[in-house]
Amino acid sequence: MRHRHFWIILFLTAVVWFVFAMSEHGDYSLDVPIRWTGVDTNSLIVTQADTVLPLVITSNCFNAIDRYLTVRKKAFIISISSDTVVKVGKPLFDDLCRQLGFSGVHDIASPVETLTFATTERRRRAYVPQLRDVDFIFAGQVGLSGSPTLQPDTVWLYGDPRSLQRIPELYTAPAAVANITDSGYYMLALEPVWEKYHDVRPSTDSVRIFIPAERQVETTVSVPVKFMSEYAHQQVRLYPDHVNVTLWVPVHDYELVSESHFEAVVRYDGVSPTTDLPVLITRFPAQSRIKSVNPSTISFVIIK
Repeated sequence: MRHRHFWIILFLTAVVWFVFAMSEHGDYSLDVPIRWTGVDTNSLIVTQADTVLPLVITSNCFNAIDRYLTVRKKAFIISISSDTVVKVGKPLFDDLCRQLGFSGVHDIASPVETLTFATTERRRRAYVPQLRDVDFIFAGQVGLSGSPTLQPDTVWLYGDPRSLQRIPELYTAPAAVANITDSGYYMLALEPVWEKYHDVRPSTDSVRIFIPAERQVETTVSVPVKFMSEYAHQQVRLYPDHVNVTLWVPVHDYELVSESHFEAVVRYDGVSPTTDLPVLITRFPAQSRIKSVNPSTISFVIIK
């Protein structure tokens, strides 16, 4: 029994001593990782950036352990807009303690006097983004009422000039914009051709397109058919010689659409035995949608 009491007393004494020792102030070294933000590293190459801020912090051991665990998960973020030299002093220490939640700090110092972040400009090349492989699907009686526009109209690629010369153009990635009911903006990703080159970065990886849309109405126009062939000098008779083109047009263009806005042709190669040729509409109003062509084929007779 006396031995048990002895060990209990010894254990309690050790606990009290441990707590007392851990509560004593001491100087503890700590390397805080740094993360710089606010600088466009797509257009700039980082030539120098301090990544660690060494500190000597006076506090108790409990707080020192907590800080050690914190900096293993979090970095000290320094926000800048250009090359800079940051003075290491009280304002910086206050910001660091606030960001990382350091507590119980009796004193703080650093063996370094400044932190440096320096860059140099990458070479760059301007591109006009091209709209390609994008399907625009309009809802109901809605259609295009103008020319779509891309924003920005210029995209920059930054990198080694030899890599930039290998990229002739930038264009949109395949996409579908469905159920368009009104004019509006839509985001389109760019085909990431720069990913083939480890040293090339884009100013943006997407563009915004404005789609002008308007309610459309149905109209039908009678259009004469042209016969096209290397034997066109021969006299040809078409049956029929006109087709009815039914299309959707924007409301404000309804009264303006006429036969002069269309061209319908049939092409004969001089070899095909058939006398029924498909009708091709080779010209029609830009903002309209053709619904049907009636008839869709034309018969012909060559008069010798």
